[in-house]
Amino acid sequence: MSTLASTTENRRGPYRKPQADVYTFMLIVSLLALILGILCLYFEMKRFDFEIKEAPKVPPAVVAVAPPVQPPLVALARPVPSNRTCT
Repeated sequence: MSTLASTTENRRGPYRKPQADVYTFMLIVSLLALILGILCLYFEMKRFDFEIKEAPKVPPAVVAVAPPVQPPLVALARPVPSNRTCT
């Protein structure tokens, strides 16, 4: 009895390495943008010795209430008689 050595490569067939496409490039660019943003935030916080101060207190806004607006009085309009007659 002879047995064939089966490996994962033999069962799956030839393996082709996937190529990088535009989405892989966009993923790399977004990763670099995130790292750059983190570095900029780090250096900005370093200027202030990493101290976060409390926001200044703002007095509550005074809301002016306008008086209610009365709807315009509209007289019941009657049709205006015309001097023209239909013939």
